[in-house]
Amino acid sequence: MGGLLIGAAMLMPNSGHIVPTAQRIPVTLDIENILPQVSEPEIENTAFINSIPHFERTIASGDTLSGLFSKAGVDQQTMYKVLEADLNILALDTLLPGNRIQFWLDNEGQLQKLELYFNTARQVVFTRYEDGSFNVEEVNVEGFGKIALSVVILKVLFMSRHKKWA
Repeated sequence: MGGLLIGAAMLMPNSGHIVPTAQRIPVTLDIENILPQVSEPEIENTAFINSIPHFERTIASGDTLSGLFSKAGVDQQTMYKVLEADLNILALDTLLPGNRIQFWLDNEGQLQKLELYFNTARQVVFTRYEDGSFNVEEVNVEGFGKIALSVVILKVLFMSRHKKWA
């Protein structure tokens, strides 16, 4: 892997070389069709149909889990049920500034769905069962990093091919 990056860096044109616009070929990448489609888990309680979360926040320094649940209008008992569901993944323990959290509530104000967005390749989704407990699903999009690296390498190789060697 390290050799690949060094090779790509060696092929990269220097900042003084500008490829004329007439030689550039635009490449459109449809990332949505390249990545595998991820389906939502089956939800036993479909009381919430709204796809817009009731509360959404990008985690900031100083945010606490209990504070976020409180701002979303979710009681501590429900928070503990979500934490119990998270025991094997520990996603809530790894939240960092810049991660996103979203809460969906039903008409009675009960948490039905909670999503944690870490990055494009990793999300965690909690959904409420009819008995009040929560299911947790970790969504890892395999190969996303490999696709991004491949696109960069192809771009570097393409640009290096048009570089005029002295």
